[in-house]
Amino acid sequence: MYQDLVQLADNIWLYPRDDNLEVEQPNIGAVILDDATILIDAGNSPRHARGIMSALADMNAPPVDYLIYTHHHWDHTFGGMVYSVPYIIAHKDCATILAEYEKKTWSASHLREEMYQNPSLKGRNNSILSAVSDWRGFRINMPTITITSHLSLYIGGMTLDISHVGGRHASDSIVVGIRERKVAFIGDCLYAPPVHSTDEEQTVPIKGKVFNRLFDEGYETFIEGHSKPLKSKDIQLALKGLIKSDD
Repeated sequence: MYQDLVQLADNIWLYPRDDNLEVEQPNIGAVILDDATILIDAGNSPRHARGIMSALADMNAPPVDYLIYTHHHWDHTFGGMVYSVPYIIAHKDCATILAEYEKKTWSASHLREEMYQNPSLKGRNNSILSAVSDWRGFRINMPTITITSHLSLYIGGMTLDISHVGGRHASDSIVVGIRERKVAFIGDCLYAPPVHSTDEEQTVPIKGKVFNRLFDEGYETFIEGHSKPLKSKDIQLALKGLIKSDD
């Protein structure tokens, strides 16, 4: 579904999640600078990604030079093939899992066979089938830059702090803070594990110190993968019970 970009702050835009919460189409962040655009997550399919690109074109946004995957799950990465982008950034474990995805022959018949062999995949695979209608030429656009802990990028007057945070949902989860605007994109890191979790998705404790740093630095707006923008107090409340005092 085509949507317009919504401005969150100077230079910071959001291509919103689908209003139908049963559709796994997550929020996509866009940092639009004078000479470059940085996307946070790729979308759930080539169709979704083309909608994002159309919305950027309507704004005469500069080319997408950086794409950041918050984690490896399909709804955040399967749109990646649409972008001809020099740099794709992700956690090293995200790259490892996507390399395994890249080996698969993706098709409707493959997904149905997976469901037959493993019924726990029914929800996920049916969602993928709803999102991706044409598998011709489908490929995984692999990360070109991987991180283990933290990376800061200074681009066009903006500082992007990219930090590994882990968590129950996916062990490779990262958060992306735009320091000058006090906006952080946190993906799905606070969510419960997917129903279909397997050995490839062993979770690690969420790193509370990453969030404590963001709170200390005065971050005000937090964007999860599948909800409306939240304020710092909402995230602090959500973190209770997820982290230990020494994490």
